[in-house]
Amino acid sequence: MPGRLWVFLSGQRVGTLDERHGRLSFTYEAGAHAPLSVRLPLRAEPYDDASCRSFFDNLLPEGSWRQSICRQLRIDERDDFRLLAAIGAECAGAVSLHADPAWTPVRGVYRPTTEVELRRWVLNPAARPALQSSPGLRLSLAGAQDKLLLHFDGQTPCLCEGGAPSTVILKPDIHDPANAIELSAFNERLSVCLARQCGIDAVDAFWYAGAYAVHRYDRVLRPDGWQRLHQEDFAQIAGVPAVAKYEEHGGPGWQQCFAIVDDWIAAPAASRLQLLQRLFFNLCLGNNDAHAKNFALLHELDGRRPRLAPAYDLLCTQVYGPLSKTMAMAIGGEADPTRLNRAAWAQFAKTSGFTITILQRFAAQMAAQVAKALPDLLARTEAAHPALKSDLYPARRRLAFFRRYAATVAGNGERLAASFAA
Repeated sequence: MPGRLWVFLSGQRVGTLDERHGRLSFTYEAGAHAPLSVRLPLRAEPYDDASCRSFFDNLLPEGSWRQSICRQLRIDERDDFRLLAAIGAECAGAVSLHADPAWTPVRGVYRPTTEVELRRWVLNPAARPALQSSPGLRLSLAGAQDKLLLHFDGQTPCLCEGGAPSTVILKPDIHDPANAIELSAFNERLSVCLARQCGIDAVDAFWYAGAYAVHRYDRVLRPDGWQRLHQEDFAQIAGVPAVAKYEEHGGPGWQQCFAIVDDWIAAPAASRLQLLQRLFFNLCLGNNDAHAKNFALLHELDGRRPRLAPAYDLLCTQVYGPLSKTMAMAIGGEADPTRLNRAAWAQFAKTSGFTITILQRFAAQMAAQVAKALPDLLARTEAAHPALKSDLYPARRRLAFFRRYAATVAGNGERLAASFAA
C-alpha cells in the first residue's frame, strides 16, 4: 500500500517522501526554503529511489540497535519507510518526518523524568518504557549504538515527546554479551577530553546518569525556543547507504572526504587543516572506526555555506581485542595502521593535496600534543566529573582500563612520528 510522509527542515515543511512497492521518491514543495542535501538541490521534479534513498537511510539506526527497535515496533527491519514513519520525528540535524502535514514544532512537549530513572534505564535497557507508550524515549538518531535522546537544562532531564527537539545525547556503555568491550562510555569521555586538549574542535561532553553525555551541536537556543540546525554526514553527501559507510564496502575514503570539504565548505583551506588534524588524532587515539558517518557538514541558519561539524564518536577501538585491526579509511592504500610508512604517506600526499613536509609536521605536532596531554588525562577527567568515581567502582577498574588506554595511545603516537622515516 502506498504511503506518504511529510518532510520538515528546521520545523518548516519542505516536501514529501512517498513509498510505492518498496521504492522511495522525494518531492520538494513549491517555495521550499532550503534543500535537504547538497546532493538534492531544489527542483520541481521528484527525486527517485536511487537519488534520495541514501539520504533518508542514513537518518536511521543501524545494526543490532535497529533490529531491537524494529522488534519493539513489529516492523520489518528492511523497511526504511515504515521505520521513518515510526521514529523520524527526531533525527540528526534538522530533518523531521511526520504523517501529519500540519505538524509544527510547538506540538512537542518535554516530559520531566529523573536522573535516578535514567540510571535505571542505562543499566537495564529492558526496563525502559516501550516505544509505543513513550515515543520520545528512543528515537531515530543514526548509528549502531544505543542512545537516549533528552532535553536537559542542567537541572531536570526531560523526555522529548511529539517531536520536541532533544538537546542532549546519552550513550550508555555498549552492551556486549562477551564483555570484551568494556567501559565504552568512559573510553569516549576520555577521548573527547583528550581531543579538546589537543586543539581538536570536538563536541561538548559530560558524564551524567552513569553514561557518556554530549550537548547536541545541531541545536541552538533562540528567543522562541530550541532550533534544529541542519547537518549532513559524509556518507549522505557521497550518496552511499549506511551499510556502505566503510571504504572497503564502497564508502568514501580520505580523498573523497577532502573533496567534500573543497566542494561544499565556506572556508575550505582552514577546514582541510581541521580534517587533517582529526586524521592524525584518530591515528594516535587508535580509532579504527573513523568512517564517513563520523564526519559531517553543519549548515548555518543564515543560509551561508556549511562548516565542518565538531568531531564526534571518538573512541579508542584498539584497546578492544575483538574489534577490527584495520582502519575504516586507508591512508595511501594502507589500511593497517601498524604498517604505515613514508611510501604510504607519499601516496596520500598525492591524493590529498598536501605536501609530505606538511603531513610530517602536522603528525609530529599531534603526536607531541597527545604525549603532553596523556599523563594527567585521568585525573583531569575525574576532577571534571566526580560521579565517575562512584559509577565506575572500584578505582582499580578505572585505573586498569586507563593504563591500557594510555599505553595504546602513547604507542600510536610514537609509531605515527616514526612512520615518516620508515
